[in-house]
Amino acid sequence: MSVTPSVQLPISFETLLGWCRPVAPDRTFFRPFTCEGDINNIGIFYVGFSPKNPIPEVTPLEEVAKSCYDYLKLKQLIGASSTSRGRFEELTRSLSISTGGASVLETNAYCYPGLDKDSAKQLPYQVEQKCRKILLDLFRLFHPRWVIIFGKEPVKRVSEVLSDAGMTAPFAKKWNRPDYGQSIVIDLAKITLDGKPCRLIATRHPGDQVHGGHPYTPALFESTAKQICDLIEMTKLR
Repeated sequence: MSVTPSVQLPISFETLLGWCRPVAPDRTFFRPFTCEGDINNIGIFYVGFSPKNPIPEVTPLEEVAKSCYDYLKLKQLIGASSTSRGRFEELTRSLSISTGGASVLETNAYCYPGLDKDSAKQLPYQVEQKCRKILLDLFRLFHPRWVIIFGKEPVKRVSEVLSDAGMTAPFAKKWNRPDYGQSIVIDLAKITLDGKPCRLIATRHPGDQVHGGHPYTPALFESTAKQICDLIEMTKLR
């Protein structure tokens, strides 16, 4: 059945279907990205490690593809109502104000859902390569001005993928240091996408544990969000 998207997309719907389609014999849908706001006005990426919730296998592929540009559709499909999701929504609103209305695209180092550090290493080659290609395609398609990377493993993965594609991302801090878990880390790097500058901001994921195992409290997240907004304010004219 042919589906006509309800909004004009910067990518063909057929390509989007291909990105979401499982790699046989697996039946797990890929979740390439989602966007809250105008998909034709993307200025910021969020990059996590892997989508937490898979989309049910009985979902029509067209509905999965639609969830990439229809944020409410995605929430309906996966039943998202976590605390960290609410914090991301708050950060999205703050960043939209800081950037004059730019939309935020959420993606992951691996767009295959339900992974952790260990299971990511066991991915079949075809699945890993598809995740890698989608991440690079998103950078090249949307040319984000800022990319906020949440967590140590996503920082390492994004740096590797960009470096392999000839786009170096030298972060100043050592993200593999033993004391990583003792503080909030904010780091900044810069790459060029087709001649356009892109700032990479690396920071902790809201689900991480910090300060000796204590939760990432709303106050800590608010402080981190303010630092991110301040960084964007400082760099948006450069």
